Amino acid sequence: MKTMRKILSMILTLSLVLTLGVQVFASNGSVDTLDASASKSAVRVSGTTSGVNVAVSVQVYQGDGNSPTIIGMDSFTVNKNGEFEGVVALTKAYDESAPINVRAADFEGGSWKKVEGLIVNDDAAELKGFKLRIGDTIGVDYYVELESELLDPSADTTVCFEYDTSVVKLRKQDVKLDTSKSEDVNGKTYYIFTCEVNISDMTMPINATVKYDGDREIYFAPFQVRDYAMHVLQTSTDETTRNFVEALLSYGYYAQIKFNPTSTRYAEDKLDLPDSQTIMNSTMADVSRSAIQCTDGASYYGSSVVFLAGNRIRHYFTITGDVTITVDGQTRTKYTSGNLFYVTSDILNVMELDRKVEVTVSNGQETQVSSYSVMNYVYAILQSDTSTKEMKDLVKALYMYYSAARDYVDAHS
Repeated sequence: MKTMRKILSMILTLSLVLTLGVQVFASNGSVDTLDASASKSAVRVSGTTSGVNVAVSVQVYQGDGNSPTIIGMDSFTVNKNGEFEGVVALTKAYDESAPINVRAADFEGGSWKKVEGLIVNDDAAELKGFKLRIGDTIGVDYYVELESELLDPSADTTVCFEYDTSVVKLRKQDVKLDTSKSEDVNGKTYYIFTCEVNISDMTMPINATVKYDGDREIYFAPFQVRDYAMHVLQTSTDETTRNFVEALLSYGYYAQIKFNPTSTRYAEDKLDLPDSQTIMNSTMADVSRSAIQCTDGASYYGSSVVFLAGNRIRHYFTITGDVTITVDGQTRTKYTSGNLFYVTSDILNVMELDRKVEVTVSNGQETQVSSYSVMNYVYAILQSDTSTKEMKDLVKALYMYYSAARDYVDAHS
């Protein structure tokens, strides 16, 4: 069987048409300062407030402020210092030859603070579409068309991705042009910049900014992985593709409950989960619960899966002697966790979740060899009387995601 390297390869360009206006009424909160700059597909805003309790409402419009044509709208939370910032997506229906205006007010009501007469400050980079890659994490490939000035090495062209996530290393990702790839599509060359997204963050908006020549910036409209998945469900007639995307959304939903409970969730994304015994009686029947065998000087405590770090398997030990532990043939650093030590596997692709990862423990005179897969952990959680419901739901959704991925690859190999 081929490994999973080509799932969901279609390219999608998304547009958001905003036609709803917002009526603002008097209140005590006020927007004191407002800064804004416009790119072809988005406007970046920031400012300060007084007396605003929760958030500000921002409208981007053209024409007279009394009867405006709304071309973008969003709301942004205010931090403890009364500050806000964000990116507002623009509809393609706006008049690119006319000035752009921005106004912001207390979301609960208040007078508008305005910035008028903006023009698009740069169009040397344009986002043309997306590709979704599924593996150990979710990769969003941004297909970007770049003018020649951004291709000059001296420009130091970089795409900065930012989104709100509990995974610290993913909050801000800088991808330089010289580390990107390119692809020719219909006779045009697009440069591919990839943002890695954690499974529990598919509903979190990704803000992408092209930075070059030191201080020049171009903003792209915010993007959510879920938008792409929903587009596939609306347009694809292939059963295995639809089943895979539905399982992906469901896994993301249950991951949100476990790891990101305050994020926006969509109840329609979750699938009905099978009972534990059904899963344990299925293709996992030969997996069962597994233990790592040890030599003198070490004692196995247990294993876990680090879901937010690419499905890494982590094994815990108490160690009293000089022992070496290898995972898949590589000697691993032993990290401490309280009075325990642990070692961690490499990142595992979704298609590797049933792979038996070899673990050896050696004290120099004796060596014990064991194997353990993510499915061993799934079995252990489902069998446990102490595992929480949210944890059991998560591993059930993971199993459904893994099964749907295998079916997809079998059908498209």
